[in-house]
Amino acid sequence: MQKVSVIIPVYNAEKYLEKCVNSILNQTYKNFELILINDGSTDNSFEVMKKFDAIIVNKKNGGVASTRNQGLKYATGDFIMFVDSDDFLDENCLAEIIKNPADITRFKLCYEYIDGSVRIEEDDFQDGTYIEKKDFEKEIYRKMLTGIQMNSVHRTLYRRDIVKESTFDEKMETAEDLLLNIAAFSNANSFLYIAKAYYHYAQTNLGITGSGISVL
Repeated sequence: MQKVSVIIPVYNAEKYLEKCVNSILNQTYKNFELILINDGSTDNSFEVMKKFDAIIVNKKNGGVASTRNQGLKYATGDFIMFVDSDDFLDENCLAEIIKNPADITRFKLCYEYIDGSVRIEEDDFQDGTYIEKKDFEKEIYRKMLTGIQMNSVHRTLYRRDIVKESTFDEKMETAEDLLLNIAAFSNANSFLYIAKAYYHYAQTNLGITGSGISVL
């Protein structure tokens, strides 16, 4: 059974963190490790983090890129997933995306708004689309270059081998996800798309990525 490392960068997310973490701990797929990286929060986020059975790291504030990089140093799983501290996953997320994973497996977002409304993003590809490296230029890189599709690291499962030598650029205030994805796809040989919205993306403007520019 393959192991998934779930990395959660945390910054001033005490109001949302328990829901996020519990959505990981309650996954029906149990072979995972949870890595919580506190990026110098000034609220009670670190105290909340200590309640959970997880790898917990406390660091000085440095931004989302440095926090995710720290998480990558601790990851030992076969696969890597990044989840923001105010977001959450469906309980069957890991079980479904690990069934027949490619080097990079991507699924859909459900946008969760403060007023309780939701919106599921449009499909990037047809459900079950499998793309080999020889077709990345036509099918993947085109989307990266002509829009914001495929740019973020949300709702994506990476084989650890393809990102273990990569890092997020800590000097960039936005679009660091895109550079990480370019490196990941350069190392990958296969891509799978699952047209199911397992990742719930909170539209709160809070948390570690809340003050940046969205490139989802």
